[in-house]
Amino acid sequence: LQLASVHAADSILSQLLEWREYALKVVMDTSRPNHAVLMRSRLIIEKFFLEASKNIVKNNGASVSEKTSDDLEELAFDWILNADRYVDSRLQDVSLSQLKDKVILAASKLLGELSLTTLDSILKRFLEELRSRMRADASSPARQEMYDLCHALRFVKLTDTSASSLTSAINFLEAVFPLRHVASEKKSRLQHALCDLLASVLSPLSDAKDPGGFGSKSDPSLRSQWHSTVALLRTELFKWTTKQSKQALAGYPVVSVLTCIEDENGLVNSIDVLIDNLCRQMKDKKNAPMAVLCLTRCVSCFLKRLSGRSDPERLSKWVSRSTQTAVSAAVKGNLSSCETIIVLKHLCVSVASVLPEFAFKGMIMEMLAFEGSHSWEAPFIAISSLVPILAQAPGKLFD
Repeated sequence: LQLASVHAADSILSQLLEWREYALKVVMDTSRPNHAVLMRSRLIIEKFFLEASKNIVKNNGASVSEKTSDDLEELAFDWILNADRYVDSRLQDVSLSQLKDKVILAASKLLGELSLTTLDSILKRFLEELRSRMRADASSPARQEMYDLCHALRFVKLTDTSASSLTSAINFLEAVFPLRHVASEKKSRLQHALCDLLASVLSPLSDAKDPGGFGSKSDPSLRSQWHSTVALLRTELFKWTTKQSKQALAGYPVVSVLTCIEDENGLVNSIDVLIDNLCRQMKDKKNAPMAVLCLTRCVSCFLKRLSGRSDPERLSKWVSRSTQTAVSAAVKGNLSSCETIIVLKHLCVSVASVLPEFAFKGMIMEMLAFEGSHSWEAPFIAISSLVPILAQAPGKLFD
């Protein structure tokens, strides 16, 4: 299907839509309503259809007609919002629940691929559905649908291939800004969900080879508008995050990605304060994994963007100050989760790609200095980091 779709994507998607309708009709005609077999068959058909459509749109989105895109978008939103209604919870079948989750995931990823060409349409539908549920009672199913909707849009992709796509990206940031949406009850939960959504959407930009390059091929005034929007969101969300400790887990990840994609002046002026706050968060056992991930993202981004124009000695001092808390916490055994160990390894490798000598002497050797009171995690991080570091760094530095 993917090979054929290079030349006839819209036609193939139209045939897939017809196949889906026919297959569902056959299932309904041959199975008893509300029976587990019917549900399982329907979910399998929907999962196959959504995944196949996603793969075709992924490679040929620009050649898909507006009508077909609208049909796919409607189906994706339908499953994201109504899956719990379609799958009868009274059946108490674990495999059905797992299959339902896979269908929702496939629908979410399909929306992500469609967003490259239909972001404005997806955003409009998202806001309509969000607003219609914001005033619902906190115990209402509509509130859970609202959170599910935010979670589903995490695969949305922003692009700057044209002036219109960059404008759509700016509109998306402004519209999804968490502090603009205040629910009648438990307002922080909705804002946290929107923060998670924004962090997921923006993380590919912050982790790119050129984190500050988004919009660089567009009109300077439009790119300036993009950076102004990013700076405004970063400033307001940082104030909100630092005002109450309960906002930290959701706030710092989105503040970190926004900081990484700011213009250069904004990055330089804001990153030190952010890193100081992240280091303080490492003292909280619950927040430490989040803080390490955000710190790693910020340090890696700063090195990618400014290492070529910075004095190595001065840069080494900055990295030392920024990473010392994380390294010390690892040595003390305060960062022992598997996810955090992987992130710290990535931090060592990222620093080594720019400052190999500092990474070896200032980070690896410190974690290898094992004593009886130290944990095993720090030496493990150091040793597992050595292979990629030695592979990319000049051997003469480690003679």
